[in-house]
Amino acid sequence: MKKCLLLFAVIATTQVHAQTSTPCQPNNDYDVYPNSYNSFMNSPAISWAGQAEGNADVAFGDHKFDKYSNIYDYIIAAQKSGKVKSYITRVWDPAVLSGTGNDKPEAKNSNDFYIEVNKHYGRKGPSYSIDSLKNIHFDQVYFIQSHKLRSYIIAAAPEYQVFTSEGMYVGNTLISFTAVNKNSAAAADKNDKIVLLKTTAQVLRFDSLPNIIPIKETYGMNLVYTLWYDLSKGYNKAIDLKTNKAIPAKNILEYSGTDSIEEVMQGGDDTTNIYYKVAGTPIRRNLSEISVSQNWYYDVTKNIFYTSITDATIYAKEYDDQGVCTGDNPRIKILFK
Repeated sequence: MKKCLLLFAVIATTQVHAQTSTPCQPNNDYDVYPNSYNSFMNSPAISWAGQAEGNADVAFGDHKFDKYSNIYDYIIAAQKSGKVKSYITRVWDPAVLSGTGNDKPEAKNSNDFYIEVNKHYGRKGPSYSIDSLKNIHFDQVYFIQSHKLRSYIIAAAPEYQVFTSEGMYVGNTLISFTAVNKNSAAAADKNDKIVLLKTTAQVLRFDSLPNIIPIKETYGMNLVYTLWYDLSKGYNKAIDLKTNKAIPAKNILEYSGTDSIEEVMQGGDDTTNIYYKVAGTPIRRNLSEISVSQNWYYDVTKNIFYTSITDATIYAKEYDDQGVCTGDNPRIKILFK
């Protein structure tokens, strides 16, 4: 799913991590036109939205699901048996889209991005095998609605390992999607069977184009700046991880993150040194990335995935006395009220 500019439905189905013999040929028209998967962003309650390109894969190998070793094995078994629907996307190359026999795509609507196929669609052959980590790729959109960070899982696809004819592993790829969810606000029914799969902390770099593709921005602010501005208005709660103290909303924009105000020396005409104090550099100028904590759920009844975001941690660049950056460290934790 890398190196393909998209809105939020995946456009790199045949080359997620691998250079395969049939590389994806994305239909870039889908990137710019409104569609059923992004219409919810018209709501004024949504101030920011973006596709997380580099953090769309989650490993479930060590989390048991029902009678299966994990949700990855369940999905493949359910696809093969026809218990859940399988889909490919319109960005696949014509040879894949044409299909044959029982694998022929069923395009019910010319505007459908995900095209239903009969049971489990896949290219057969020894060059594709089950992923050892049980990675599942998610078409996932992050968005801020009413000042809270949320996630919309559009679809899921088990990953497969790709090997050359000589048996060399070259990466992972996708064969088909499932769990397509066209309703970003889909709510679980009390009678639905819902399973908590795992909790993850995914790091998102907002200043790296291949990692975060913005879809909607307010006043040109990215994900972190939007959350930071909301904190300054009293929404949510910010805690400085160095001091373990809450930061008052009125101090957020100019908060320097230092324990005290910086002392500066200026030489006087009579060789007397004059000292005066100035505010430190606002920490907002050094914010670099964000780690998002998510609980991952699977609604067995509806065959959809969704997450709940409990908190987020913003990283900041730190510098030594010579002004050399020493790295990006977790600094501010945001608790969503």
